[in-house]
Amino acid sequence: MEADIGLFRNLGVLIVGGDALSPSHVNRVLERYPGLRLLNGYGPTENTTFSTTHWIKQSYQSRIPIGTPISNSTAYVVDSMGRLSPVGVPGELWVGGDGVALGYLNDPELTAEKFMNGVFPTTIYRTGDRARWLADGTIDFLGRIDQQVKIRGFRVEPGEIEARLVSHPAVREAVVTVLDEGGEKVLCAYLVTRGELPGDDARLYLKGKLPDYMVPRHFIRMEAIPLNTNGKVDYKALPHPEPRESGAAVMPGDPVRRRLVEIWSSILGIKPEGIGSQDDFFSLGGHSLKATILAAKIESAFGVAIPLVELFAGPTVEALAAYIERMKHSVEMQPEAVEDKECYPLCSAQERLFVMWKMDPGLELYNMPFVERLTGHLDVTRLKTALSDIIRRHEALRTYYHESTGGVKQRVLPASEFELTIEELAVDNGLASDDAVMTLFRKFVRPFDLQTPPLFRVGLARFDDNNHILLVDMHHSISDGTSIGVFLKEFMMLYAGNELPPLDIQYRDYALWQQRIRKSGSLNAQEEFWLERLKGCTAPVPLPVDFPRPEDKNFLGGHLFFHLDLDVARRIRALLEEEEVTLYMFLLAIYNVLLSIVTGLEDILVGTAIAGRKHAAFQDIIGMFVNMLAMRNYPSAKKTFRRFLSEVKHNTVTAFQNQECQFFDLVQALEVQRQESGNTLVNVTIVLQNMEIPQWDVPGLQLQSMDYEYNISKYDLSFIVLETDDGIDFVVEYAAALFKEETIETLVFNYKTILMQVLDDKNIALGDVETSYNAYISAGNSWREDGGTFDF
Repeated sequence: MEADIGLFRNLGVLIVGGDALSPSHVNRVLERYPGLRLLNGYGPTENTTFSTTHWIKQSYQSRIPIGTPISNSTAYVVDSMGRLSPVGVPGELWVGGDGVALGYLNDPELTAEKFMNGVFPTTIYRTGDRARWLADGTIDFLGRIDQQVKIRGFRVEPGEIEARLVSHPAVREAVVTVLDEGGEKVLCAYLVTRGELPGDDARLYLKGKLPDYMVPRHFIRMEAIPLNTNGKVDYKALPHPEPRESGAAVMPGDPVRRRLVEIWSSILGIKPEGIGSQDDFFSLGGHSLKATILAAKIESAFGVAIPLVELFAGPTVEALAAYIERMKHSVEMQPEAVEDKECYPLCSAQERLFVMWKMDPGLELYNMPFVERLTGHLDVTRLKTALSDIIRRHEALRTYYHESTGGVKQRVLPASEFELTIEELAVDNGLASDDAVMTLFRKFVRPFDLQTPPLFRVGLARFDDNNHILLVDMHHSISDGTSIGVFLKEFMMLYAGNELPPLDIQYRDYALWQQRIRKSGSLNAQEEFWLERLKGCTAPVPLPVDFPRPEDKNFLGGHLFFHLDLDVARRIRALLEEEEVTLYMFLLAIYNVLLSIVTGLEDILVGTAIAGRKHAAFQDIIGMFVNMLAMRNYPSAKKTFRRFLSEVKHNTVTAFQNQECQFFDLVQALEVQRQESGNTLVNVTIVLQNMEIPQWDVPGLQLQSMDYEYNISKYDLSFIVLETDDGIDFVVEYAAALFKEETIETLVFNYKTILMQVLDDKNIALGDVETSYNAYISAGNSWREDGGTFDF
């Protein structure tokens, strides 16, 4: 290599192009010949010679910029919609100017795809390269867009990882590629080093600089990177990783450890013989999502709920086996089917909902309707049969309540006495428009009498032979969000003619199981935890409102939607990986900061609904399992966001570890005064919606869930969050009797403003976070809790 460098001794100017430059090689040339003017040239074949150049005046540890456009040339970085990207935000590089070709000879379609006129002053060529503007006005080349890969749902540019690797002083060259291991895409790094560099050293180096999902699973040291005849990397010649050697073997006679190895194998895609008792779950390719799956499978297999903090602390087969064995003696009683009786006790959620119903029997607050569009030929007889089978299968759908001097009990109507009635919904016109569906919806949803079965109803509207609308409404006391998914899945399976295995337990068994747990005293420690956590909490968050709170409860709700795009979502996910927190924890922290700013308080209580189905036996049961957790956090102005996020993480983990203590019981134990016209203790909530309601098809019929307007708000303010392929969706549900729509729009603007500020600087002090509300207060304005201005 020294001889090669000697070739440049008599040159005054050296222009290099054709591929991304190696910083280590360039640095050596500049060190040897400081008077040499070295230019990095970039330009696709479609733009004569070069589009941009960069005079390299310093050494670089990672990527070398491709500079700025040459004379009579232009360069733009744009997003997927063709909009100009701000400084630092990646996008596609478009080049223009006198050197751009007119198109491709005899290929008008490709010309139309790649060349554009009329968008900018000159002809534009879409390079397909990914780049971004740097603060100094130069362009940073990030690689080909088509070389992007998706790892665990994140978009990854291998070139970005390569740049980080070559910034290590012991790494001369690096190539990162993607391998398929058991259907999973994993990253593999190939390194040319100066001396020995163990793979673990490179891995640890990257962990300090990149999110976990960007750290390759494999590191292979090579003498040289293979090149093809064009001098570019020959990816086909790169060797595949050797099968790894496992750590200490797991003895065949140990059933707990052997079962753990089987679970690891199914999640990680590694053969059982390749997993040792001391191997680290995360070093073998595990990550936070797989850790969640692992915890669920462990609970299903051993009946032991393992907190994620325990899994992160001891991520080996040996440590997990020891934890399972240690906890065996304190495992909760298993739910079991009980003998048939005339009536059964209520679970905590049923008690609360029955009390709410008695206070206002005409309320639709706890209806749970959903709407499905059925496209194709509908066999109404098969539909009725499928629905009848579900009703026989799930006792919750035949449950009602009976009040006597002995209190309130739940009763289950025998299947033989249940007659399914499907309401035929009259259609005013022949078009299945959204307005027509909403008209049907408003007529269909009405209050339930909890003492008169059934507590669910079904309606069917026919628009034409191939278009029907199915409406289902269930009372919340017999159903929850997960139940809707169970209902739809089983309905389509039964409609298609499949048979379902019998259920081992029913919802009434859950109520009796919960009663036994209460009486056993096993929840005493959890109750003590919550009483200590919520000590001093007596009232909900005092939100600034636009109108005085009505004397009578008014649950009329408004809804506002907003969206965080993929680029923002990607930045959030990178932060989550760096701080080892979940999306829920991050969004809850932002919510706390917002509420602290608008109330002036540094003690915030936010409610969050949880599925309440920790036990595997409850996963496929229709019923009301949801519990509310009261998340108390302290967003002090002096704390940095990073420190506060760490506190939110700790408080969230401990709250979820104590989730079996029912909120209704807790409110009673706290002796909190019930609010006559508002929520008791919790009036603001946030929910990360992770229940799946996929679309099922059967031959000739398609089922599609429809959105609908249901203007109800159980709480003063709720944020409902859903991760999508396009980013993150939010629904803000608010009490229309308290807030103007423009007030909620301002809150949403402030939420997004806070979020972007902490993404830019996670060490920002909470007191330094800027919002329009801060500006409003600084101007000498004020608000009143009982109503008043909240304009900005």
